[in-house]
Amino acid sequence: SLRLAARGDRGRPAAARVMTVHGTSAREYAEASDESASAQELRRNFRWFAVQFALNHGVVTTPLVMATSNLDRDAGYMGNALLNIFTVLSAFFLAVPVAGRLGLKRTVLLGMSLYTCYTALFAAAAFVGRKALTAQLVLFSLGSASGGSAAGVLWTTQGSYFS
Repeated sequence: SLRLAARGDRGRPAAARVMTVHGTSAREYAEASDESASAQELRRNFRWFAVQFALNHGVVTTPLVMATSNLDRDAGYMGNALLNIFTVLSAFFLAVPVAGRLGLKRTVLLGMSLYTCYTALFAAAAFVGRKALTAQLVLFSLGSASGGSAAGVLWTTQGSYFS
């Protein structure tokens, strides 16, 4: 079985280390095993992912903008505050350990998935209506915690993943 080990630089974050397979870099290994992609395929994959990322982010900005007008005012403000608090906490304390454990690709996908939960819980909070204040508050608060966690993890890792 192949064992992946980081080449030197134990002080660097896991996401910045060069991965090796028995002393061979990941790129050299992929080229030797015919797993390397053509330049055209890489560009196509990059464009596809960039579009998916843009759509995900575009949909996620909607609850932030519409929360205080579509939900009860208190639920909207509380959710937006939680979104920002969890974004900061996630970026500082969660992003690097998660990226080191899951890798960049899986971490970006995790962030995009949590963003989707944020949007879905906002839709559920809007659906229950303003008369169900407690339900709105709970749904949008859980969604905002999810969205904030997503934002901190996603924005920390997406630059490295895209490059």
